Amino acid sequence: MGTKNSRRGSPNRSLRVRLKVDERRFQKIVSIIEKYGDELCHYPGVINLRAGYRFRKGWFTDPAETVIVVSVLQKKPVSLLPPGGVLPKKFHGIGVDVKPATPLEQARHKGAPVALLAALTDKTAAAAGDDLALPGWQFVHEVVPSSALGAAAALLPYKKPPNLKLDPVTDAMTVTCCASPEEGFLQLGPFLKKVNDRFTIAMYDFTAPHVANTLKAAMKQAGGPLSLILDPKVALPSPKQKKNSNKKNDIREEVVETQLKSALGKRLRFVWAAVTSRDKVTQGIFPNAYHIKVAVRDGNALWLSSGNWQSSNQPDVNKLKLAIAALQQKYNREWHVLIQHAGLSSLYEKFIQWDMQQAAPLQVHPEAFAAPILAVPPNPALLAALAAKTYKASPPQTFTFSREKPIRVQPLLTPDNYAAHVTELIQSAKRTICFQNQYIKISKQPSAEFEKVVKALLDQQQNEIDVKIILRNEGDVRSMLEALRNKGFPEQNIKLQSGCHNKGIIVDSKIALVGSHNWSSQGVTRNRDASLIFYNADIARYFEAIFMYDWNTLAYQVAATETAMPVVSAKVAGATYMPWSDYYED
Repeated sequence: MGTKNSRRGSPNRSLRVRLKVDERRFQKIVSIIEKYGDELCHYPGVINLRAGYRFRKGWFTDPAETVIVVSVLQKKPVSLLPPGGVLPKKFHGIGVDVKPATPLEQARHKGAPVALLAALTDKTAAAAGDDLALPGWQFVHEVVPSSALGAAAALLPYKKPPNLKLDPVTDAMTVTCCASPEEGFLQLGPFLKKVNDRFTIAMYDFTAPHVANTLKAAMKQAGGPLSLILDPKVALPSPKQKKNSNKKNDIREEVVETQLKSALGKRLRFVWAAVTSRDKVTQGIFPNAYHIKVAVRDGNALWLSSGNWQSSNQPDVNKLKLAIAALQQKYNREWHVLIQHAGLSSLYEKFIQWDMQQAAPLQVHPEAFAAPILAVPPNPALLAALAAKTYKASPPQTFTFSREKPIRVQPLLTPDNYAAHVTELIQSAKRTICFQNQYIKISKQPSAEFEKVVKALLDQQQNEIDVKIILRNEGDVRSMLEALRNKGFPEQNIKLQSGCHNKGIIVDSKIALVGSHNWSSQGVTRNRDASLIFYNADIARYFEAIFMYDWNTLAYQVAATETAMPVVSAKVAGATYMPWSDYYED
């Protein structure tokens, strides 16, 4: 036993030494930037300076090099820069690395209105870098000009529903597991059609017309009530830009509501979730997002997922008729479960009804907040690399459990109980952890619960557990990666995947977590999200096989934004377009 503890302790000691060395270097870099940074800011296109790590070919150098990171409006070859416009390779003895400016940096530089910048900064803080614990952040005297920062809106208290407990369920049930893009709507469509009486639905985004039409037709025949609560934000590009989007036929949520109201009349009960608005006009119970994706049919069947009801998450694959390679490259990876069990189903239905009751007095209209649209340039090098892979679909699988051989399932909700259970889950790993999420946001002042969750994952990486992490290759990926390394996460164990939107964890090939929780301080502790932990090896191995396929086929160690950074409100040849909220989702 002593030998094992000694071996496990060595990586932690090595990590502490490395972090201390980097910290001293970053303190020096921040000091140089604050004293002499104006000299670099006079170079054409330079709009921001910070401490960080050098990237080469979209990833950390080996060994990682601490540098001054210079954000420029457009990263150009040296031959195209004007005389005197080439940045020095070293500045006061410190290496210089150039990167394209993020959308938030672009918006600030272009002089967006103060109110817009305040709203963007406040809502985007954790995703866009303002709140990230980037290298050297603790030594910086002023990170963001005060005029660009929005004051945090006071939240209304979250009240737990009376007489509802999120206790584990050990019982007979039927669980169907599947994944988008190939099987999401192929399983969701029939699930919707089988309604006999009522549906109760809580959703972050609901804009896919084929999902809306299927639900509408099913409910017209069923004759019972439809209860629907949605997050009140805009999640679509403008009409002119939708043609180059994988949501080109999607409709605004107000239209979805109108269509359902027209078809169902008083049988539709609809509310916008109690989310604090970006312009601070409306206070909410949830700070950033009503991010849940749950549908309960007839009180006895449950659909729970990482995927919104948008065409990007639930493509109509029969209509698209795309090859599996094109489908997986263009549309989101999502994990879904469909469960036949009255107890779990009615539990989530009651929580959703509680959310609707709490939101009703706070009713707001969908946000009129005009966030910029982002043009995402094509990335030929990345597409060429993906073209060389061999692709396959993952068929759905149904698992049936009896009273003699039941399954144990732990229901999770935020703000209620997610953080404690996930910390325990990660700490329980003895051999392997497969972690796939949109992001991990290491923030400067995280909540205590989020700090524990992150520490549990980091500790397991240092304890010789085989930890594999896949994150989404969108958003401010470089800053996220640098904050992770600055925290101690080894970049060798991290890969990036385009369209990675699921939020799953597999432990020791025995336990699987499926749900909607992003890993930010708000996502883990304060926004409304839903997940399930399945204590079953068959379900765990099903999702683990999909994870390993993604790890070996769809994931890579190249930050796409290093060569294809989205551009704010601009026309770019061959670009696809996406809303600000999709890029900086929290």
